[in-house]
Amino acid sequence: MSRWFYCALVVLIASGCQTIELPSNASVTTGDRPYLDKAAFTYKSSADFSKRKICVADNIQNRSVRLQDSSLMVGTRGITRQSVEPGGEFFKLIDEKSETLIATGVEAYTSMFLTRFTKFDLKSTSSNGSTMLVFSNITWAQQSTGYLMNDGFNPASALPGGPAAEIYETLSRVSDKIKSCEQQ
Repeated sequence: MSRWFYCALVVLIASGCQTIELPSNASVTTGDRPYLDKAAFTYKSSADFSKRKICVADNIQNRSVRLQDSSLMVGTRGITRQSVEPGGEFFKLIDEKSETLIATGVEAYTSMFLTRFTKFDLKSTSSNGSTMLVFSNITWAQQSTGYLMNDGFNPASALPGGPAAEIYETLSRVSDKIKSCEQQ
């Protein structure tokens, strides 16, 4: 079983299955393995659709990331294994008629001196002088997991000790950068 299962099991036992408290604009799935499902940010903006596309393109990217671990042992030596999680298409949808766009992004952040990544879809819509950014399909991965097997991107656990709060803060910073760009 994956390391995340064991970590989640320990956290579940210790916490009694309580999820962490997130702001009201974040939604968490319920069930055995609660995770950060969506985060929505709304702000006043008079930017036209062309400007919103530019601001999204300037402030998120869908780059490939290199993940590694040293879980493979040969004798007494650990061998570092590396994998590359590919990036890809940036814009998944640009609908000029409804002025809606959906983009895929990857954002790096640091937690306890460790480099982590969150991957997400971002839907941008505009109505009545406001822009709404909805982050969904949110997953995360740690760049290097040492001697634990690095199993790549996984849902962002909303259990105590899970990454949901840090990821929410990262998505909030991305939203703030897009908002700032639109309001210039």
